[in-house]
Amino acid sequence: MPNIDQFKIIAMDMDGTVLNSEGELDIETVKSINKLISLKKEVFFATGRMPEAARKHLERSNMSGFIISNNGALIIDILDGKVILDKRLNKELVDYAIELHEKKI
Repeated sequence: MPNIDQFKIIAMDMDGTVLNSEGELDIETVKSINKLISLKKEVFFATGRMPEAARKHLERSNMSGFIISNNGALIIDILDGKVILDKRLNKELVDYAIELHEKKI
């Protein structure tokens, strides 16, 4: 089992991992997250969701606003809106891909 001291950053998936069956952070998970933060660990979500879907979960803990979202295509500080990385596909490319799919090319 790894020693927590060797880690500076802890990224957690949301669905099926830290969220319970009701899609919420339970109190024990919040306590664990806050304990890690008190140990000076940077704790954030890495999720396939869009950033806003994580906001209420951030508010239940002492986590910073950093989120890796959109399956890794966007890293943002949701609290101040600062974009760290944005590699999402643009709308034109997505529309073109859909058009090709519909034509079965």
